[in-house]
Amino acid sequence: MTDRQYDLVVVGTGVASAVASRCREAGWSVAVVDRRPFGGTCALRGCVPKKILVGAAEAVQSARDLTGKGVPAGALTIDWPETELGEPKEPHVIVPLSRIDKATHKALEFARGISHDVTALHVTDDPDAGAYLKRRWERSNIDVPLVVVESPYRALIPPLVAYINAISQRHPDEPISVVLPEFVPRHFWEFFLHNQTALRLKLMLFFRPNTVVIDVPYLLEKPA
Repeated sequence: MTDRQYDLVVVGTGVASAVASRCREAGWSVAVVDRRPFGGTCALRGCVPKKILVGAAEAVQSARDLTGKGVPAGALTIDWPETELGEPKEPHVIVPLSRIDKATHKALEFARGISHDVTALHVTDDPDAGAYLKRRWERSNIDVPLVVVESPYRALIPPLVAYINAISQRHPDEPISVVLPEFVPRHFWEFFLHNQTALRLKLMLFFRPNTVVIDVPYLLEKPA
């Protein structure tokens, strides 16, 4: 076997293959490794939720196929009452932001479209910078309250999560939506420069109950 050097090796042919194709288009040498057929687990074999749904349907059908052979399955149905839709609740919407720009305005417009309870949140380690942003916010006449949280240790994620937890404690069992202004760079490798904080926050909130994270993309404009 001949040794070869690659710029990128992707393990798995599921969603990661999209990254592989973009890197290949950019001129990288790319290898994709998977011991199973191309396509990924969810598409070919089913993730756990899909297996549960399909498995129940197959069980009912198998029982119906035995009708007349000692299995009275004519009226057999799937009954999952917990899957019924409940009454919709208006979420408490939080829009974290670092500055006032077009991406922020777009995220706020979206947030106000899904709820009347919208709060913008800015975390800073510089009280003067926080006060300056507050003055700009007031001059901009943005009809959304802005909360400025000081974080003396330059930590962004813990104060954000603490604020979300405080809202949840005041309003238990009510949904919280976190709307993130997120830049869409012109080149995929620029994503890691612009969206690291958003990515870390999404990972922190992924398993948090009653919480939805919504990306509002803003395409970076080409320089004139």
